Amino acid sequence: MDDLLLAHRSGYMPNGVGSRPEKMTSLTETVGRAVSVDETMNAVSQGMGELFDLEPSTLTEEECAGAVRLAKAKYGSELWNASR
Repeated sequence: MDDLLLAHRSGYMPNGVGSRPEKMTSLTETVGRAVSVDETMNAVSQGMGELFDLEPSTLTEEECAGAVRLAKAKYGSELWNASR
């Protein structure tokens, strides 16, 4: 058990890389105000578009059908999700 908890001890740095988790925060705490899901999605979408020089678009019917198939056959599978 001590080996499992070693990474959470202060100063533990195998190969010079610390593995102790840092304190977590939230987006609301970071920006100092409530941030809606829509605002977050828009900001991420805009930022990724600018970063990768992307234009907004919609999925084709074929792409939508493929996504539905994946959601049902793969991501909707208890076996697949349990293996992650």
